[in-house]
Amino acid sequence: MEYDVIIIGGGIGGLMCAWRLAEKKPDLKILILEKGRKLEDRSCPIVAGKSERCLKCKPCAIMEGMAGAGAFSDGKYNITAEYGGWLPDYMPAETVVSYIEQADQILQKCGADNERYMPDSQLKAECLKYDLHMQQAQVKHLGTDANYGTMLRMVRTLEDKITIETLADVTDVDKEHHTVSYVQQGREHTVSGDSIIFAVGRIGNRMFEEWCRRNHIAMTNNQVDIGVRVELPYEIWEPFSRKIYEPKIYYKAGHYGDKVRMFCFNERGYVVTENSDGVLTVNGHSYKDAARQSSNSNFALLSSTFFTEPFDQPVEYARYVASLANKISGGYV
Repeated sequence: MEYDVIIIGGGIGGLMCAWRLAEKKPDLKILILEKGRKLEDRSCPIVAGKSERCLKCKPCAIMEGMAGAGAFSDGKYNITAEYGGWLPDYMPAETVVSYIEQADQILQKCGADNERYMPDSQLKAECLKYDLHMQQAQVKHLGTDANYGTMLRMVRTLEDKITIETLADVTDVDKEHHTVSYVQQGREHTVSGDSIIFAVGRIGNRMFEEWCRRNHIAMTNNQVDIGVRVELPYEIWEPFSRKIYEPKIYYKAGHYGDKVRMFCFNERGYVVTENSDGVLTVNGHSYKDAARQSSNSNFALLSSTFFTEPFDQPVEYARYVASLANKISGGYV
């Protein structure tokens, strides 16, 4: 029960971390602890056609499990440092893009194709006519179906090199003694590791935040995004999607300067329900297989909020807003 490295979370962050460690130092004894099920055992009653509404399964098959929520996403990868996170605040943009390219090489080893949509300055100029601003990137779109296969091959390759425990709900990490406690099928376990890595994702955010508070670890607030998912006929966005696939367009309102932006475009896709730790939210899926595509495209329209001290619970704020929407709709999104 002693390991060189213990990774908490089997989403894309945990998987990429384990892959690189096993690749660079194959003698390392590595353990991934994942709260959800094996990827091949994840089945949502709504997607399977067994229910019309979320049954709030525990663990949620869409949001939790090996390969994380991304396993059932539309498999879109933006290759840029212009948007998509805060890494450029900590390292040069060129280094960020280099790491993205390295991650893409790993995905290609697991079956991902190399087709890319390239930036289009003509579309960007067209947006500027209406005071709309389009951010540009190289974009890869695997599709929900092909993305699942890529993730499955990645997990199965890793299973030959490391230890993976699923349905393993981490309850505590003792940073002084380097031990991790978790519950699996009603039994409590404790393992120790020279290095312990948190790769908990969205669902594990609350656990990690509480752990930081107990261990007196200072935290800073990131933005939270609140918005809606918009669904329109495919033809409206086709001039953009056939050239660049994903439009990343933002608008700044006049008086207050509020920024509203598009996010997560899904061509001929579907709007789906997600259970984010008891709160219902939405996402979008988009298949590569033409036979599984819809006649609509969808995207998120988001407004970002930044909080200042003393308020320090931005994620709880977003959860509260979403839960109010659930109440108003009678238990739906």
